[in-house]
This record gives sequence, C-alpha cells and structure tokens, in this order.
Amino acid sequence: MPTVDTVRYTALLEMLVSINKPVFFTGNTGVGKSIILSKYISLNQEKQGLAPIMLNFSAQTSSNSTQKTIESKLEKKRGKEVMGSLGTTTCVIFVDDVNMPTVEKYGA
Repeated sequence: MPTVDTVRYTALLEMLVSINKPVFFTGNTGVGKSIILSKYISLNQEKQGLAPIMLNFSAQTSSNSTQKTIESKLEKKRGKEVMGSLGTTTCVIFVDDVNMPTVEKYGA
C-alpha cells in the first residue's frame, strides 16, 4: 500500500525525469528509496525506452569497476569519444548505496 511519502516522491521523480533532470534520493535506511526507483524503472522501461544500468555499491566497489560496468552497457555513437545507450533508448543509471565505496588514495 503506497504511503503519502511514496506517492509524493514518485510524483517528484516522474516530473524530474520528464524534464531530463537528474534525481538523487537521500534518507534513512528502509524508507523506500530503492523501491520507488526500481518500481519506476520497471514500469516505464518499455513505455519510455529506458536502458537501465543498476549499480549496487559496496565497500569493495572501485571506480574502475564502476566505469567498466557503465561502459559495457553503452555503445560508441560518434567516433571514439562519444558513448550512449543502445539505439534510441535513454540511459538511466541507478546507484544504490552511493555512500558505500571506500575512499581511494586520491580521496575519490
């Protein structure tokens, strides 16, 4: 059963995505952030032509593995430097637990 907050955040998510703005949900563990975003992606993947890239960060996640995961889901569009989602789809990157990776030697 949806709560007032999940309905509110879903509406906000839909509005921001419709105008091509990035969305960053933050809050305590267990409040439903991941569920709201996962449900939105699954309900709209075919309808809106979304190409989701799901990343679950942990303390062992490195910048190289993140880059490789993202790049493996993309294709070269123009030349060697421009990459994008497959065909005419819109790439959506969902990062769960963004605060989890260990800080590396340069502070990233």
